[in-house]
Amino acid sequence: MYNPFLIFFYLYKTLKSLLFPPGIYILLLMLIGIRTKERFIRWISFLGAFMLYVLSSDIGESALKPLVVEKSDDIKGCSYVVVFGSGVSDESIRRVIKGCEISKAYKCPLIPSGYKYEGIFMKNMAKNLGCSIPFVDTTSKNTYENVEFVKNLLNSTGKLVIVSSDYHVKRIKFLLKKEGLKAYVVGVSLPEREDPFLKFLPTYGKFYENMRYINELMGMLFFSLKI
Repeated sequence: MYNPFLIFFYLYKTLKSLLFPPGIYILLLMLIGIRTKERFIRWISFLGAFMLYVLSSDIGESALKPLVVEKSDDIKGCSYVVVFGSGVSDESIRRVIKGCEISKAYKCPLIPSGYKYEGIFMKNMAKNLGCSIPFVDTTSKNTYENVEFVKNLLNSTGKLVIVSSDYHVKRIKFLLKKEGLKAYVVGVSLPEREDPFLKFLPTYGKFYENMRYINELMGMLFFSLKI
């Protein structure tokens, strides 16, 4: 059935996607490729436009996500829930919400782990959700230091549950194994676009998300060489 509102919606989303970064950059690269007479510049422009499109759409996610996302552990008891931060962001909020759900379900305290304001931000968020916060780690600047904090905590307590994003689970498990530590790791999924049409549109949000997957791959490579 003809739906003018739906047509307007898709038209608006398409124009917005193409007129704002990274869509506008994709169009500019394609225009350079079409207009230039230099063969090398033409192919570099088309290749750049293609790669930018892939990285800013769900196509890139389909290729990158399976490389970094790992299944969460089944929780079998809990002494503390440690929530790893991701800056002062929506992602940290999602992690804290999941951490509080586990904290309340297993009646165990929650400990935010993030650098300075990141840790304080998560602490305030968890308190607003009614979680018990015995203390906060505000010194960990990256995943390696988060795991080092967990290592010290495991020396004085029993079973730990670590909460992060789903794409972060594999690297955390890798670092735990390298340190000879055992903890349950739970990943929170990022929101997905449900409309099949919108999945093919380039957006800054999807570009940022795909760059996080690439960052995870680089992080795993770096720590595998470092440790």
